[in-house]
Amino acid sequence: MPRREMANLEFLQLEVHPQTSDLLALALVDGSGNVRTIRLEGMERNVELAEAEFVFEVTPDLEVIRPE
Repeated sequence: MPRREMANLEFLQLEVHPQTSDLLALALVDGSGNVRTIRLEGMERNVELAEAEFVFEVTPDLEVIRPE
């Protein structure tokens, strides 16, 4: 859930690496044509996390869907 509503978002464009499908960048375009670009760099896959660094809490309004 976003912390606040994003005003006038017209569209979101994603740049994806053609071989790995890694997300490289996002471009957010508002109703006035302003573009905000976010580049993702230094991404690491399958990084080990200590149990203390990650807490998954299911609130009453969420449903967890598991593969069958």
